[in-house]
Amino acid sequence: MKIGVMSTGPTLEHFVGALVKFSGYLPIIDLKTLQYLAAQNPVHALSEPAAGRLFAQVLVQSRVDAILTGNCDRNIHQTLCKAGVQVVSGKTGIVYRIVESFKRSYQST
Repeated sequence: MKIGVMSTGPTLEHFVGALVKFSGYLPIIDLKTLQYLAAQNPVHALSEPAAGRLFAQVLVQSRVDAILTGNCDRNIHQTLCKAGVQVVSGKTGIVYRIVESFKRSYQST
């Protein structure tokens, strides 16, 4: 399973971003190995509705199953859900810890 995490920086030691469109980075993480590739968030400089479509396209092309974020506006949330990407909002803290917590809850289901 691959997940994306909205982040304030390019490493897993940065904080989860409060909002999708204001988070500067999008690490794509392999949940099994915890290897990741962090790209700059393509939505950061765009406005709706193009931002939501581009964001969903990037996640789908990256074969991301879920996105973890602090909060996700309704338009982007709907676009991601339509694309089959699970949106997990309400996350705060350091990316690594949030990913580990998600991994534990995912494995227990």
